[in-house]
Amino acid sequence: MEVGLEEVRQAARTVSRWQACLFGEHANAVRAVVAEQLFVRKGARVAFRYAMCGRGDYVVRVGDTFQVRVRGCQHRLCSRCSRRKGLRYVKRVLGWLRRSEKVVLHHVVLTQDLVGLSLREAYDANQERLRRVMKVAHGLGKLRSGLATIHTVWSERTESWHVHTHLLVDGGGCEGAEGLGEWLKDAWIRSEGREDRLAHRRAQFSRLVAKWDGLEEFPDECQQEFFEDRLTALQRAVVYPLRDVTEGVRLAALAAAGEERIREFVEEADCRKTFRLYGEWRSDPAGGASEVEGGQGEEVEGERVAVAAGVQEVRIGKVDRVFRMAREGVVWGVEFVRWLRLRCLNRTAYCRRVLGMCDAVLGESSVLKEDSG
Repeated sequence: MEVGLEEVRQAARTVSRWQACLFGEHANAVRAVVAEQLFVRKGARVAFRYAMCGRGDYVVRVGDTFQVRVRGCQHRLCSRCSRRKGLRYVKRVLGWLRRSEKVVLHHVVLTQDLVGLSLREAYDANQERLRRVMKVAHGLGKLRSGLATIHTVWSERTESWHVHTHLLVDGGGCEGAEGLGEWLKDAWIRSEGREDRLAHRRAQFSRLVAKWDGLEEFPDECQQEFFEDRLTALQRAVVYPLRDVTEGVRLAALAAAGEERIREFVEEADCRKTFRLYGEWRSDPAGGASEVEGGQGEEVEGERVAVAAGVQEVRIGKVDRVFRMAREGVVWGVEFVRWLRLRCLNRTAYCRRVLGMCDAVLGESSVLKEDSG
């Protein structure tokens, strides 16, 4: 069946319960505009797949636990799918950190005060400055490894685009490693040639995240969505900024931009790389491909469980349907929602939305009402 623009609009503006968890209210409002623009730029297939992202996710029972199999749109402007792509960078970085005996890790945010530029001009200025700064840092031996993410926000205060870079950098083994964050801030400011350097410097951010000598352990599955707050102090110090740096596109930050600006965002951001690796982190710590690639296909949302040989896997249904089953008192539906609720072990906005949805569904469950009565 051929899908038209009206069908795409309807699909994007009709938000299921699971999509409300995945994206949030503000991001879903932006997604509707993005889907329409993708229809114009890329065609009905891409736009409809984008609008339906999350509705194809389904629940399976594996032994005595559950999994959510992800059927995403895999588009770079999808906040959920770009976040999942960021998970592959999380795994890459953690793989190196487990193998590195001397680490000095910094979280750095580099901003630019360029009011009135088009988004293309803001992107170009940001990328050129970042290229120069990171090239100098690597050439002078200041930097061992790094991961950069470009974040795009519409500023209501200045009524202009605010494009900035989040960096997680490791200077372990390099001279002046503990001052790497401050050095990057100064190099960034010098690259613009501003006279009011002190004021501009205050707009930048750097923090020494952690440092250690000797090998440290990190969880194998440091997930974007359901990572646990119950980590060691060192693990938490690394996991939180790493998650922030690899979060991907933040559609909720564009909610106040208006349709015209969102269309500009689609046109420019659709052809830009979100993540960049530097130094050792560009290569696989276990050998193999240097680029962090791979299709998303059939993945697990939440807790990834190894399926032992001979364990039967039962497909229950799409997530939204299982939510309805739980409301109607179907046992497996209720058990799934309870399982999903127990995965919410951190304070991210995503987990808060999932927790709220689970509580609402369980509150509406007929079987629970009968038990309480």
